[in-house]
Amino acid sequence: MEQKDVSENCPVLCPLLIRLDKLEKELDRGENPGAKAHTDLISSLRNEVDIIKHDITHFNRYFEKLDITIEKLTEVIECLQRLVTLQGEKLDFLKTEKIEEITRTIETQKTDSEKTIIDLKNDLEELKISSDFRIHKLELWKYLVLGGSIVIGFIVKDIVADMIRKIVYPQSQTTIQMQVPQHK
Repeated sequence: MEQKDVSENCPVLCPLLIRLDKLEKELDRGENPGAKAHTDLISSLRNEVDIIKHDITHFNRYFEKLDITIEKLTEVIECLQRLVTLQGEKLDFLKTEKIEEITRTIETQKTDSEKTIIDLKNDLEELKISSDFRIHKLELWKYLVLGGSIVIGFIVKDIVADMIRKIVYPQSQTTIQMQVPQHK
């Protein structure tokens, strides 16, 4: 750090220092007889001015350190702002990427679900057709069995009736003939 003359930077001290220098020169040359009486006062003022100069020099050092600190803090703030901006951009990118990934997953699941629904619908349709066919076959079989039972029952009716008559009326050997109605 370079030491600067305090009198250059302090507008308050400059006129005072100039006035003191002028009084000292007058005193040294003997031009101002009243100035000799004030020699102690001038010396005291000179000491106080030197103390003030010394204090100002220290303040200047503090101010220089504060300036350096402020510059460093400004650099840190700028760096942090860049980091925050980069993190924000990264978060935006990740958010967009996640949204796209979720959208793809939803679309895939939707497509899979639709395919599964279509497959189930086709399976149900095939099962319905198969069930309808089986029911139709069972109905045909039922009607065949029912018709056959009626025919067998019609034929067996006369034979069973003859047997019952023989058991119930064993003495009569007459056979009952079946009367078939004739068509006119």
